[in-house]
Amino acid sequence: MIKVNIAEIQPNDCFSEASYYKVKEVRPSTIIFTHVKSGKDVELSHGYVQDLLYTADQFQQEVTVGQLDKVWTLKQVEEAKKKDPDFSAEIDSIKQVGIKTIWANVGSKVFTCCFEKKGKELSDTAYNKAVAKQTQEALDQINAASTGRKGVAKTAAQIIEEVIKNPVTRFEKGEERVLRGFKLQHESVDGFYQVTDLDVTSGESKRLVNLNTLKWLVVDGVKYIVE
Repeated sequence: MIKVNIAEIQPNDCFSEASYYKVKEVRPSTIIFTHVKSGKDVELSHGYVQDLLYTADQFQQEVTVGQLDKVWTLKQVEEAKKKDPDFSAEIDSIKQVGIKTIWANVGSKVFTCCFEKKGKELSDTAYNKAVAKQTQEALDQINAASTGRKGVAKTAAQIIEEVIKNPVTRFEKGEERVLRGFKLQHESVDGFYQVTDLDVTSGESKRLVNLNTLKWLVVDGVKYIVE
């Protein structure tokens, strides 16, 4: 990085800053941060922090959103106008943005998110074992029903419905992961984005966030919960 020559600065010169910090110490009128890229300590006033920095941790409201944007339908617009004659939303205009649009607009801001890590494919042995377990549990329930008051046919129907809704798959569900960081990649064809994990203290800090399995996202003072 080329250092700025203070002696050559003139009025109307342009500057930029894209920095990431972690709090080291909170003082009465200033906060000591560690500058993530350089590792140097930086002292900033409370006013600077409040007016010019974004937080990955604090939020003032929670909003439930879907994966995709929701738009106003003809029926919704008509009903809204009945309640409020001054209502002016257009049909197909955005009613509520979805998490994909929110994520696209994160830009360089820090955030905290919870997502499901990529699962792994089961071996033939593990898959067959899971199928055998599900089969045995179903048989146990049917056998219990045959000796009890609950009808076998009714029990079998419930078991079939449960298996249809929750079949044994070849892939093991990934665990949930909470990550604080910022985006390195702003476009993706498969929903996986490279980000920097700000909680990694040594080694490689690049991680992949799967937007398709995002559970919630905290950014710019709002916690978005994906329904």
